[in-house]
Amino acid sequence: MLLRTKIIMSTVAAILVVSASIFYAWHLSRSDSDKEFETATLSGRMALWNKVVKAQADLMKSKTTSLKRNRPLMKAVIESDVDTLSREAVYDYNRLSSSKILDNMVIVNLKGKVLYNANDSKNNNTYISLSNRIFKSKKSIRGVSLVGEKPYITMAFPLYSRGKLVAAAIYSKGFKAALKDFKDNSAMEPFIVSKDNKVSFSLDEKTSENILFNIPDKLTNSGYQVLNHEGAYLAIASVDIMDLNNKAVANLVSTQDVTASFKAAQKIDWITYAAVIFLIILSIVAIFFFLSRSFAPLNANIETIERLTDGDTNIDIPIPTKDEIGKLSRAMVVFKKKLIEMQAAEKNKLIEAEKNQKEIKQKMLAISDRLETEMKNAVATLLEHSGKAFTLTSEMNESNHKLRNEANAATSTTETATQNVESVAAASEELSCAIQDITQQVSHATSVSKSGVEASTITSRKVERLSSA
Repeated sequence: MLLRTKIIMSTVAAILVVSASIFYAWHLSRSDSDKEFETATLSGRMALWNKVVKAQADLMKSKTTSLKRNRPLMKAVIESDVDTLSREAVYDYNRLSSSKILDNMVIVNLKGKVLYNANDSKNNNTYISLSNRIFKSKKSIRGVSLVGEKPYITMAFPLYSRGKLVAAAIYSKGFKAALKDFKDNSAMEPFIVSKDNKVSFSLDEKTSENILFNIPDKLTNSGYQVLNHEGAYLAIASVDIMDLNNKAVANLVSTQDVTASFKAAQKIDWITYAAVIFLIILSIVAIFFFLSRSFAPLNANIETIERLTDGDTNIDIPIPTKDEIGKLSRAMVVFKKKLIEMQAAEKNKLIEAEKNQKEIKQKMLAISDRLETEMKNAVATLLEHSGKAFTLTSEMNESNHKLRNEANAATSTTETATQNVESVAAASEELSCAIQDITQQVSHATSVSKSGVEASTITSRKVERLSSA
C-alpha cells in the first residue's frame, strides 16, 4: 500500500472519528437542552396551574364572609336545625354558584355530621375528613381534594359563633374554570386525566378523548413528549396534581400544536446533517487533491532515485519547495554529484588497471622469451653432451669386443700360458665390469637427457601459454 493511500485513509478515519465525536457531543448537548427545555416546560406549566388553582381558591375564600355573617344559618348550625340551615345555605350557594365561584357547598358540625351538602351527598366521608382537619388546626385550608373519583379545588374554613368554633364549611369547584384560565394564559388545550387514565375535566371532551385514545402511552405520569397525531405534531405535557396530603390524585395534560416549529427543527436538523456530511466529503476531496499535489514532487523524486540507482546521471533534479521534499531534492543533487565522482574514479581505476595489466603482460612475455631461449640453449648443450656420451659408449663397446676376441684367440693358441691367460681373463673380466658400469652410466645419462628434453618441451608449452595469455 502506498504511503499516500495510508495517509489519506488515516486522515479520512480521523475526520470520521472527529465527525462522529462532534455528532455525539451535539446529540448529548441537544439531549441535555431538550431535557432542560422539558424540565422548564413542566415547571412552567406546573407553576401556571398552581397559580390558576390558587386564584380559584382565593376567589372562593373571598366569598366566605357572607356565610360567616349569616346569623340565622349559624344559629341553625348550633341547634343542628337542618331545615333552617338548608334554607339559609341554599341562598348563599345559589348566589355563589350562579356567579360560577363554586360547584358545591358542605357544612359539617363538630360532631362530624354533614348538616348540608348542596349536590354531592355520596362523598360525605371526604368532607368529614376535611372538617376534622379544620377542627384540629382551626385554620383554613385550600388546595385540591379527590372527591369520589374526581379532583376538585377545595376551600375549607372554620365557622365561629361568638368566638366559638361551631362547624366547618367546605367550598369545592371543578376544574372547568381553572382549565379555561389555564388555556387563556398559555394558549394550550388542557384536560384533567385521572389515575385510571380517564378524562375527568375538559373544555373539549371530544378532542381530549380522541387524543387520549390515540396516544399509546398513558398520561398518568409527569412528562413531556412530542407525538404525531393525525398528521399534526402535538407537544404533550403532563404534570401531577397534588392533593392536600401531597399525593398525586390526577394529571393536568396540556397539548399544543407544534407542527410548524417541529418541522422547522427537523429541517434545521437535516440541513445540519447535510452540511456536516458535505463538509466531510469536501474535506476528504480537498485532502485527496492536496496530498496528490504534495506527493507529485515526491513521485518525481522516487523516479529520479530509481534512475540514479541504475547509474543514470543524465537527469535534472528540480527543487520545487523549501519543505522536506525540497530537502530531499537537495540531498539527491548531492548524491548525483557524488555518484558522478564515483563513476569518474571507477573509470580511472579501470584505465589504470588495464595499463598495469598490459605492463605485466609485456614483462611476462619478456621473461617467457628469455626463459625459452635459456631452455633451448640448455637442451642443445644437453643433447651435445648426450651425443658425445653415446659415441664414447660405442667406442668402448667396440674395444671390449676386440679384447674379448683377442682373449679367446690367445686362449685357443696357447695352452701353456694358462696362468697368464687366466690373469688376462681376470683382467678382461674386470675390464668387462668396467665397461658394463660405463654402459649403465651412459644409459642413465641417456634417460636424464630424455627427461631434460621432455622438461624443456613442457616448459616451452607453458611459456607459449603465458605468451598467448
